[in-house]
Amino acid sequence: MAQTINRLTARKVETVRTPGYVSDGGGLFLQVGPNGSKSWVFVFRFANRAREMGLGSLERVSLSQARAQRDACNQMLRAHTDPIEHRKRERAAAILTAHGTINFSDAIDQYLTAHAAEGRPSTPEPGNRP
Repeated sequence: MAQTINRLTARKVETVRTPGYVSDGGGLFLQVGPNGSKSWVFVFRFANRAREMGLGSLERVSLSQARAQRDACNQMLRAHTDPIEHRKRERAAAILTAHGTINFSDAIDQYLTAHAAEGRPSTPEPGNRP
């Protein structure tokens, strides 16, 4: 039996009040909290493990954006890539780029270049110690 996707409408998303999960199909759910807060969740299985990936609150992510993210996540799953780990790697790379960090070997080179003029510290000869 074929799985139905895009079950939710914009009106249904606005009006649902019952706490729990409301399915849009394809692993996308609208999570309604007990206080009425709403957020998007992508539910999937990867490596025989059930996983949930938050996609954002309803205030920040529209229905069409959530569906686009769901489709991208499903493509990653078809390529045998965990969407949560992929997102973690992207965020880490963005942080490194934003902060202009360098790797360890480049840091060593910069340190040695900066301190090359200082030379080696002198040590007294073994027989000339005070």
